[in-house]
Amino acid sequence: DIYTAFEASYAGQYAPPDIETGEGVVILLATAIGRAHIVTQTHDYTGQARLPDGSLAIGFSDLFSADPRRAVAMLPGFDNHFIPVKHYGSMWQGTVLPYDVDYQACPAHEATAHELVSHGASQLCPLALCYFR
Repeated sequence: DIYTAFEASYAGQYAPPDIETGEGVVILLATAIGRAHIVTQTHDYTGQARLPDGSLAIGFSDLFSADPRRAVAMLPGFDNHFIPVKHYGSMWQGTVLPYDVDYQACPAHEATAHELVSHGASQLCPLALCYFR
């Protein structure tokens, strides 16, 4: 599964700049969206996520996997996941957590960014490299 973002500023957070030049780069893509699942806290944060020690991963969606060998990102029957997100840090629904949950799904009107997860590279068409400082 391939994660992309609608906002260049959000994507740029995952594109660290070159140490020598200070330039970062993101790829501008056109994405084919088929049957998309909209990730919400109501339907996708039901307590299924687990941390590496097996304990409940509070603040993470049911699509989260702490084990990189066990990806659960794409629901069966869907080509894409659309996720309005905001940064929660170590605060989740009024509870301070001992870890950072980073960006997670939120109500659309609270979103500071939007993620689109695609099932495969065949859904993506690169258009340009966008350099930034």
